[in-house]
Amino acid sequence: MQKDPRFKAFHGMCNGEQTFKAAYESIYGSSPERICTRYDENGEIIELSFRQYDEVTRRTAGHLKALLKDVPAGSWVAFKHDTTPYWLSVFWGLMMAGYNVLLVDFKHNDELIGHFMKESGALAIVCSQKDKSMLPFKIIAYEDATEAGANYYEDTDFNWADRIALCTSGTTSTSKIFVYDGKAFIKQLQSSKLLCLKFDPFVSRKGDRVLAMLPAHHIFGLIVTLFALTWGDTVVYLRDKAPSTILDTCRRHEISWLPSVPLFWNNVAKRIMLKARQSGKLPKLESALKASLLIQKVFGMSGARFVKKFLFKNQLDSLFGTSLRIGISGGGHVSSETIRLLNGLGYCFMNGYGSTEVGLTSTCNEYDMDKRLSGSIGSAIANLEYAVLVSDGEEGTEEIKRSGTGELVIKGGMLHIGKLKGGEFVQPERYMGVWYKSGDIAYIDKSGLAWIRSRVKDVIITESGENVYPDEIEEYFQGLPHCEGVYAVGLKGKEGNDIIALVLKPSVDSGDREAIQKIALEFNAINKQLPVFKRVGRVIVSNQEIPMANGIKIKRLKLKEIIENGSFKCSQLNLKTGELEPRCE
Repeated sequence: MQKDPRFKAFHGMCNGEQTFKAAYESIYGSSPERICTRYDENGEIIELSFRQYDEVTRRTAGHLKALLKDVPAGSWVAFKHDTTPYWLSVFWGLMMAGYNVLLVDFKHNDELIGHFMKESGALAIVCSQKDKSMLPFKIIAYEDATEAGANYYEDTDFNWADRIALCTSGTTSTSKIFVYDGKAFIKQLQSSKLLCLKFDPFVSRKGDRVLAMLPAHHIFGLIVTLFALTWGDTVVYLRDKAPSTILDTCRRHEISWLPSVPLFWNNVAKRIMLKARQSGKLPKLESALKASLLIQKVFGMSGARFVKKFLFKNQLDSLFGTSLRIGISGGGHVSSETIRLLNGLGYCFMNGYGSTEVGLTSTCNEYDMDKRLSGSIGSAIANLEYAVLVSDGEEGTEEIKRSGTGELVIKGGMLHIGKLKGGEFVQPERYMGVWYKSGDIAYIDKSGLAWIRSRVKDVIITESGENVYPDEIEEYFQGLPHCEGVYAVGLKGKEGNDIIALVLKPSVDSGDREAIQKIALEFNAINKQLPVFKRVGRVIVSNQEIPMANGIKIKRLKLKEIIENGSFKCSQLNLKTGELEPRCE
């Protein structure tokens, strides 16, 4: 690798052992005096350098080793806590003390946590003080573990563990635990350098800051945080997740990078458009966006800097600020209107792809604005290959193709190395011994760019035999008035075929007859313009919470189940009268 000072931490990873220990020592030892952690406390900004954070982590590791002295080294220890400035000190500290780390969602209930503990064979858990009595396992309070920062525990004899595990969302019967070792994870971090070399806006500038908005137990949140630290950037932590706090933190700390999920980005875009519509400035905004996108297509990144400074400065000053350079969406479908709006404002906004099983595998880091606006997830990053598995329904045969439409399959050295099941390590499942079947329907063009169409299990097969993708249906109706959420799902029809249904979560009271009729009017106007096989046959209105995975994407099969079994409280919109019918049959 080129000896570029911007990638100092990478050199240590490439020239030595490929372990979590090597990754840690490269990250925290390469630029010890640079700031790695930043957060607000009692109105003041607190900063820790890489050297200071290393000292905190080593004290935490020594403390954890003492607290877990009766747990054999090499065992799995679960870690359940929301992301805080000192979350990484416990994550690294557990491995440094000799324990493999099982990351679990801090929102999971006791039953699911108990399931993960049993499946992994974990012997202890680090969790919040308030959760200490919840489970029949050895429990270390997170607050006790991080107390070590105020004390010194002399222990340099650390025998590092080298595995972590991440859990998928779901129930006790569907959730799975995927394992990575240091070698696979270092390949993830190494690939980020090649992203930078391909796309200059990715390259770390001195003083770059990344917002730790995503939960660190989630693969997206963990990887982007470690990417940032590997580049020598500063990770900024939120005091809470309120929308106003997120915007204020971005401006106050001059955030350069903001990775988040489609739900967040789509809501930001909706609020911008709603504000413009209510103030009568929507035509002016649309004209400015068209001009901005044209300027950026002609002048590239210098055009983006121009529009941020002269065309949208006032709007950006009340949004994320003008320091934000990169926005990345991952974890689900982001609206094309959201992509267009945020790029139009001058932010370099792109779609990405990854999962618990494969890590972060691509971003649409393309200079070509049209490619970013297309919603592509980009092409596979270094160390990986994308292809599609195409099935012949009649012949029952399957074929791997480099382009076309089919199930996205992935191969490379950075995928998970196995699973934990029944307390045992299980070898990974690979199609033809090398390919991981993602469960997503994708289209890959001749150049290698990919687009995600839907989950295989979520595809709606209509009476005519056509495949309809729920994300595409939601896109058509994204702008419906008085709706804060639209969700497409296939419901069983009388003849056994799927009916395309749209579930609306209104932003008004269901008794607001005028608003409901306006929704019906605009829905019908959009629906009649769609191809016949894509038209929605049923509209359901409900204020009940929609089942979500990790708060990121909709659980369509669960939504389908609760609608069909009658446990989902909802009304049905009569598309002819525009009235709500009291019961959803």
